[in-house]
Amino acid sequence: MIEVIDDTVVGPVIKKIFQDDMPDAIFILTAYKANQTDKRASLHGLDVALERAATGRPIILYGLESEKHLVQDSRFVAAVGKKNVRYIKEPFCREDVHVLYASIKKENKTEDTLAFEILAIQKLEQAISVLRHELGHVQHDSKKMLVWLSKARELGFKGNKTTVIRAVNDWKRSTKGVFNGKYFPGVFIDVQGTLLNSDGTLNQAILTKARKWAVNRPITIWTDGDLQDLTPCLRALGIEWKIVSKFDFAGAEVEEVIDDFTAKEFLATYNIVARQYTQV
Repeated sequence: MIEVIDDTVVGPVIKKIFQDDMPDAIFILTAYKANQTDKRASLHGLDVALERAATGRPIILYGLESEKHLVQDSRFVAAVGKKNVRYIKEPFCREDVHVLYASIKKENKTEDTLAFEILAIQKLEQAISVLRHELGHVQHDSKKMLVWLSKARELGFKGNKTTVIRAVNDWKRSTKGVFNGKYFPGVFIDVQGTLLNSDGTLNQAILTKARKWAVNRPITIWTDGDLQDLTPCLRALGIEWKIVSKFDFAGAEVEEVIDDFTAKEFLATYNIVARQYTQV
């Protein structure tokens, strides 16, 4: 039976329109509020989509947000990285929803496992940040301190109280080889000299190919440059795929690489194995 997770007046309308055509679908509003304390801007629907994706049922995420805005949220990137999840911006027509539903039912989309890894890392960073914030408030309360230590140990911190506190305070995200030993499917596209021309404009030939690949394969834009500088520039140019650092992938293997280096230079520089390599 169709399921619509939407606390607005739109929910019943969607259910009435699609209940006969898509009986196994789950429609989820990105800005869904589970209760009165939730805020629309928190996009709780993304969390619901990630949880319900495990059912294997077709999931249509919808909302007023543009993908250019949503792609900045790793929960969204991970959600649409699932085989059975798609997003459509409101307002939409019935035919467009049918197209998305049909694409899910074809089951020919490769899941974006990298997006799941990135989300897990960000959740860990957030959890450790919360632990650090709470530490000053619990150290003089033995019961609260026990709860705090339990949370820390659930995150993988081991040892006695002193050791765990020191480890939490000293923890830093690795800046190289985060994904060492792992394999990721999809197409990984370099920025300077590949996606971007020397004058800073987009390479339209590469962009056109990327859009075709993106129909059923994960696309990752990666660079050895400064992510903080490059990301807003690429977003301004309309690039909506995830953007990462090549240095995180030292020791990893990926499906396909598009780069201006030769394959030999690429491997020697980054220690990343590519199953398929195209030099531009």
